[in-house]
Amino acid sequence: VPVEAGIDGTSLILNVIKNARNHLKDDGILFFPIISLSNEKKIIEEARSNFSTVEKISSNPWFLPDDLANEIELLETLASQGHINFDVKFGKIICYTNIYLAK
Repeated sequence: VPVEAGIDGTSLILNVIKNARNHLKDDGILFFPIISLSNEKKIIEEARSNFSTVEKISSNPWFLPDDLANEIELLETLASQGHINFDVKFGKIICYTNIYLAK
């Protein structure tokens, strides 16, 4: 499935965050996920510039599927450039999904 999220995985969620006010009621809240295979810092900065409160409400680790883990050189390059983040433990790549609340 083609995804147009960009090299750092942020373009789709940044668009949602930037336009959320056009779709939320005055006291509305936005829940959004961020996976570690995207630039979490960039997404949080955008959320904080659009909402007065941004808080992480959940974090869930998961193993990267083996077929993607075979791309370790690319993953390490993207991580070294600050585009993504992951941990390696016991020979497995561990990613995470964080859920945020913005209001």
